[in-house]
Amino acid sequence: MIEGELVRDGWCFRYKSDFLGVARHPFVLATEWLGMVYALLGRREDSMGVLRMIANCANDLGLLGEHVDVDTCEPRGNYPHVFSHAGYILLYNMVFGFYNST
Repeated sequence: MIEGELVRDGWCFRYKSDFLGVARHPFVLATEWLGMVYALLGRREDSMGVLRMIANCANDLGLLGEHVDVDTCEPRGNYPHVFSHAGYILLYNMVFGFYNST
């Protein structure tokens, strides 16, 4: 359901629309959560794809925004965004086996 409703070109939106209108840019943390689900489901290649996609949109210092413009890879919203970085670290650890789910 989430992939069919909220994911476009690998990026995950928090919602389709709200009182402000249609969501314009995907939410980096939600995309990382999707990558974590892929990792937990054993879909390692998909979760690694999410890691690569997000890393490609980090700036030269490795900073990430709250949202990303998928056409330009420019950060949108809060920047830099600590939750995007924390999510990236968690996802990385899950993909490369440093995460213990017990």
